[in-house]
Amino acid sequence: MSKTFIFGDPIFEAHVVYTAMSNIIQPRLMTVEEIKHFNSSGKCIWENRDIPNIWHTNGQQFVLSVAFDTDGSFSVPTDYYVGLDNRTTLDAGDTLADLVSEPSTNGYVRQPISSTAGFSVQLTGGVIKAVSGIANFVATGGQWGPIRNLFLSTSLSSGGVLISSAALSGPRTVTAGESLSVRVSLSLAACP
Repeated sequence: MSKTFIFGDPIFEAHVVYTAMSNIIQPRLMTVEEIKHFNSSGKCIWENRDIPNIWHTNGQQFVLSVAFDTDGSFSVPTDYYVGLDNRTTLDAGDTLADLVSEPSTNGYVRQPISSTAGFSVQLTGGVIKAVSGIANFVATGGQWGPIRNLFLSTSLSSGGVLISSAALSGPRTVTAGESLSVRVSLSLAACP
């Protein structure tokens, strides 16, 4: 049986996940800075902050290839996309094909974050982060859910790369007129 341990450096907020059975050190790329669930009156009924993620293997390859590989196999997309799904467990090997019950009706669409203007790079608590603006999901005409995860991808469809995913503190169902607002940040590692 595999056990997952999370190690954190409180000064630099660097995180890795060590999976005992496979001896893999899994770096963290994305943190969900905040996710808020608002009812139809605009009142916040639930929120979760500083949710660590899993950085998928294909996401690692994408980021490193865009930064350092000159063969053109990957390029920076016009937009990155934040989406929601209902996988019960997250795995480093997950791809967009592994998403479970991503909503597809009632106003749901993956939310774009511009690759050229959607993030601001800032130094926060000794960590250099690319912090996104707010992405809003609004349910119209019916509900979505349950949803358990938030993810970052390079595509509005299944043809892109699943970069990273983060599990919410519990499943959420969003009913007609309700919304979720999300802000993510990305950092590679803490460098003193």
